[in-house]
Amino acid sequence: FGVYLASVGFDKKVIIYKECSKNTWKEKYSYKPTSSVNTCKFSPSEYGLILLCGSSDGQVSLHEFKDNIWLHQSFEAHASGILSVSWGPSFYPVSFQNEMTDLKYNCEHGFFASTSSDDIDYPPLKFGKQEGCCFSHKEEGDPKCGPPMRFVTGGADNIIKVWTCNTNHQSQKEKKEEEKISFNSNNNNQATLLNDSTEMKVGISDHKFSYVDLKGHKNWVRCVSWFKYPGKPYELIVSCSEDETVKIWKNEGDEWQQYDINYNFGFPTWKAEFSRCGSQLAISAGNNLIYLFKETDDLWELNMVLGQSENE
Repeated sequence: FGVYLASVGFDKKVIIYKECSKNTWKEKYSYKPTSSVNTCKFSPSEYGLILLCGSSDGQVSLHEFKDNIWLHQSFEAHASGILSVSWGPSFYPVSFQNEMTDLKYNCEHGFFASTSSDDIDYPPLKFGKQEGCCFSHKEEGDPKCGPPMRFVTGGADNIIKVWTCNTNHQSQKEKKEEEKISFNSNNNNQATLLNDSTEMKVGISDHKFSYVDLKGHKNWVRCVSWFKYPGKPYELIVSCSEDETVKIWKNEGDEWQQYDINYNFGFPTWKAEFSRCGSQLAISAGNNLIYLFKETDDLWELNMVLGQSENE
C-alpha cells in the first residue's frame, strides 16, 4: 500500500496522507462527516487499506482504498459518541485451530509451524512485518483461513460493541469496483480525492455487520483495545472507563466473559494496551500515573506504578 498517515479532529474532518518520497507527504483523501471525529485506526493489511473512524454523533465510518477507488461507508453504532475503536486480529487464536492443526509459535522468527492432523502437508502459517499479519495458505471460506473483518467500539453510552463483517470481503470490493458509485455533491457527508490521477473515483461500500453488546461499565468507555499478537489460545479485549475501572473481556470460542482488574484506581482510566506477549498491561489514569499489571494464573496483579515521586 505504501506509507499512509491518517488524522481526525474536532474540525469534522478525516484526512489521509501518503508519503510520496522521503519526508514528503501528500494529502490523498479527505472526508467531512457531520460531527467531530474522535478516533481512527487502520486495519490489518490482510483486509486491505481501510481506515476505521468513530464520531461524536455515534457514527462509525469506514474508508477503503481498492484499485484506485476510495469506498466509504458509515452507520450508527452507538446512541451517543464513539470514543475509541480497535481492530480485531486477522488470525484465529491457537485453540480455535486445534482440530485442524497443531501450532507452535516461534517468537524469535515470528511464525507458526503447523503439523496437520489429517495427513495433509500444509505450509506453516507465517506472520509478516506488520502486527498480526497472517498469510493463510488456504482459500477464503476454508476453515483454516483467517476470521472475517472485525472491530470493537467503545461509546459514551457506556457500552462496548464487537462488530463482525457478514459479507465476503473480496467479492464485495470487486462488486463496488464495477459499480463505482460517485458521491452526490449535495450530500452533507462528502469525500474528496486529492490525487493527480483523474481516473480515481469515490464510491460507497455496503459491508454488512452484526454486533454483540458488552455491558459492564457505568460511565463513558474511554478506550477499547483488542489484543493483536499471536500466541494466545483465546481472544482478549481491554476496556477503560470514566467509572474508574478497567475490564478484561475474554473469548475462548463462543462468547465474551467479563473479568475486572481488581484495583481501586480512584480516578477515571483513559488508556490501556497489552504487551506483545499479552501477559502485561499498561493503564493510564486521570492522576497522571501509569499502572503496569502482570497476568499470573488468569489474575492481573499490579507490578509497577510509573510517574510517582520519590515521596509517594
